[in-house]
Amino acid sequence: MSRQETIDFSNETFKRSVIETYDQYLTEQSSAVGVFLENGRNFPVATNTKYEWLENQLTPSQWTVNDGAGIPLGSPKTFTVDSGANGLIVGSILRFSDPATRLSVGTVQVKVTAVNSDTEFTATLYGTNPDIVIPDNSVIHLVSKPKKENNKDFIAQNNLQPNQEFNYTQNFEVAVELSDTAINSASYGNTTQMATQMTQGMYLMTQEISEQLFYGQRVQRSSTENGSFGGLQSYIDVTGGNVVDASAAAISPALINDLGEEIKRAGGIYDAIYTNIEQARKISAFNTSGNNPITQVGRNETSAGSYVMNFVSDIPVAGGLISRIIVDEKVPVDTVYLINTSKIGLVPYENRGVRVVDGTQNGQDGQTALLRAELTLAVADGKYSHGVLKNLAL
Repeated sequence: MSRQETIDFSNETFKRSVIETYDQYLTEQSSAVGVFLENGRNFPVATNTKYEWLENQLTPSQWTVNDGAGIPLGSPKTFTVDSGANGLIVGSILRFSDPATRLSVGTVQVKVTAVNSDTEFTATLYGTNPDIVIPDNSVIHLVSKPKKENNKDFIAQNNLQPNQEFNYTQNFEVAVELSDTAINSASYGNTTQMATQMTQGMYLMTQEISEQLFYGQRVQRSSTENGSFGGLQSYIDVTGGNVVDASAAAISPALINDLGEEIKRAGGIYDAIYTNIEQARKISAFNTSGNNPITQVGRNETSAGSYVMNFVSDIPVAGGLISRIIVDEKVPVDTVYLINTSKIGLVPYENRGVRVVDGTQNGQDGQTALLRAELTLAVADGKYSHGVLKNLAL
């Protein structure tokens, strides 16, 4: 559908979708809600108050040692890992690296001989490697899983482990009321008072959706609860996710790049920094640091303002890792989110997107219009494709 060129409401036509007009309003306001509502068009519409999607996680290719010890030469060694041995199979060849320097722990490699439990496996030295102490918290890396010639001994393994995630839909409503006198009175040349009121209603709805978008609690609809959708923090700032506590350190390119690396290691890639005005200004100040990691490009059709700011990561990936900065005053002042915008969307319930409904009472000397929407938030791969940097210095 084509986008409307002007924000306009007919006093005679109430019950209609105004999603395109609302999109235009959000674009003019440079709203984060507009970004996620636009992305929501790429998701299937909601057809139930419980909206579900599949989470896809790549099988891990690295683990963390939970007990440092030397590997006895010529005898097996049992390893305990922090986050589970999922993804390890007999015959896997592994190497180790120091978590601080990220350098390899010598040239030592081991071959898995048994996976004993969810957190334990046994391995022997592989190849011509020295007997060396593997420090606690060392990172274990999968090198390969070599197979014998004419192999017929298959070990079933599903590299993708989809699981189901969900959110609930939520109803939003703003009521606008004008007397018939006000409707028929010209005020400073504006004869469309209802349009003015509806634009203000859009502002109020945007503020409510924006607040819910971040802080929302996922509550199911019932006889005593109207129901609400869970916000971004309930899907990203969670145990097992890419969460970094800055411990009151100042935001820096290194902190952003390190978190970006964690997302990359988890199998994700981010394309946007979602933050508040305070941290966004500090990111802008990176331009004075000498290495100039911020570039500015001209506006495009979905972003308002004279410039759109982008952060250029030092992670060497094809095409470069450049992320735009989305500013929303609702994000806590000590928090920065790295997100993949293609995996986050405000999704409307089918035929219940942003719309105007006539609420005028019989005999009312005026008109009442209701701006309504039923939406939910989809955050695909919340633990793997996104990350959060919190407790930053103010």
